[in-house]
This record gives sequence, structure tokens and C-alpha cells, in this order.
Amino acid sequence: MSFMSYMNEFFIEENRLALTFKISRSQLLRYIETGAIPNYSYHIINCNLVETTVFGKLKIDQGIPGKYYSKSVQHWFTKALKVIELYPTDQIGEQLQNEFQLEYSQHIKQLLQVKQLFPELFDDKGIFIESLLKKKAAQTCSEHLSGAYGVCVVNPNSVSAIIEKQIALRRLTSVTENGNKQKFSDQQQTEFLRAAEKFDQVAMPFSPADYPHSSRKRLLDDIRARLDY
Repeated sequence: MSFMSYMNEFFIEENRLALTFKISRSQLLRYIETGAIPNYSYHIINCNLVETTVFGKLKIDQGIPGKYYSKSVQHWFTKALKVIELYPTDQIGEQLQNEFQLEYSQHIKQLLQVKQLFPELFDDKGIFIESLLKKKAAQTCSEHLSGAYGVCVVNPNSVSAIIEKQIALRRLTSVTENGNKQKFSDQQQTEFLRAAEKFDQVAMPFSPADYPHSSRKRLLDDIRARLDY
């Protein structure tokens, strides 16, 4: 798949996005500025250069200049519309971010393996620290608004979808020792295949420019090749 074919399949250009929302481009940028909806994930600077939220500037072939947003932004815009009449314009973003972080924290707390999956939320004695979860939720929300999850999550249209990707990445990172593991026992291969299947479902295929730098290549495809799957 060419780079622009990938863009057209998974993303929408900024001017088209504004038309889809039936608002002006300046209104769209205002929503982004206030943190009501995520920013673009890709900025095609010229036909041979793109800047991504995750991987920085990369070379491409035959790109069409513009800023490209995950199609999931349409979901977040719909969510923003529901609170527009309830809050002043300059408070909409803050309210939506608070809702995102609260939902994130509640979801994490409900995980059966939260200590195993998110050990950074516990102190040296294994005690859960609420402030660390709030910090994690704020960081995730910031990454969400930056457009980063548009690059790496198949359908980042909900907090739970973003958490699923975080968990899938953590499990795959663990079982492959961050892509460095060379030999797997039968049990470890089974664990890898289980983690790989879930990761495959929630992670983007990545564009031709991103793929060489991606977790999909390093943690999934390179390990599959090593195991001859």
C-alpha cells in the first residue's frame, strides 16, 4: 500500500474534516486549541516529507501536503457537541478532558491484573498510589489530544480502546523482552501468540514510512519471523 493510500483509508485531511463537521477551519482549530478534540496525527510537509506525532519527520513518496486526522476524531467531535450547550466555549475542552481522565482512572482500577499490568502505579511495598494514577490519566489524555493514538491505535474512539492498546503493548513487550528475546520455550511461544493476536487486533498496520520504526515490526513481525510463524 502506498503512503497516500494509507492516509486516505485511515485518515481525513483538515479541510475535509471541517466540511464534514459543517464548521469553518478556524472553528475546527479552536476546538483543537481548547483541547475538545484530538489534533492531527500526520502533517505532510511536502511530497517527500511527513511529520508524524509519534515518529517525527520521515521521508515519503508522492505525498499530498496537508494535515491528516484519524477518522476517530469525528467521534470525539460528536462527544464535544453534547457539552457545548452546558458549558462556556472556553470550558468545553477542560470538561471533556476531566471526563476522559476520570473514565481512564475508573477503567484502570477495574482491571483484574492492574498491579501486573501497571506496576508504576504502586510503591515499593505494593501499595496503590492514587496520585500516580491521576498522573498517568493526565499523560494519556495529553497523548490522546496530540493525535498520537491516531498513529498507533486502530480505532481510538473511546478511552477503553486506548487502554486496550496500552495493555496489548505492555503484554507483548513483556513476553518478547522488548523485542530482544531470542529463544522461546513452548509455553513462552504460546504466551507470545496470545499476546500477538490481541496486539494485532488493536494496533494500526502503520504506514510505509512509520512501519520500520513501529512496535508492530519490532515486537510482532520480527519475532514472528524469528519463530518462523
